[in-house]
Amino acid sequence: MAISHTLGSDEPYALCLDAAGTNLYVATHMFDDDGQLDTFPGQLDTFPIDRPTGNLGIRIGLPLAALPRQLALDPTGRFLFVATEENGSSIETFDIDPHNGFPAPVHTEQTP
Repeated sequence: MAISHTLGSDEPYALCLDAAGTNLYVATHMFDDDGQLDTFPGQLDTFPIDRPTGNLGIRIGLPLAALPRQLALDPTGRFLFVATEENGSSIETFDIDPHNGFPAPVHTEQTP
């Protein structure tokens, strides 16, 4: 059985699953109804995963200031890093809540 989750006109770009298999993080390019990049061109989506069924829960989204390119979790699962690119590159750091897995923005570092 395959279960899909519709994102509308948004385009998933990168995926990252936490080590426990309880949250799926998706870097998404955001588009408006006319197919143009939205006000916030990127979004970090979090989908809780129901372990017995594998179903994705309700999408929680945080806007990103630029187009996301890559996602990575640190080995402890405490931080999520999002590489973004638009008029320069940056790495956005998110703190992962240990109780529910939801990310909170911590820092953005511009890269050369």
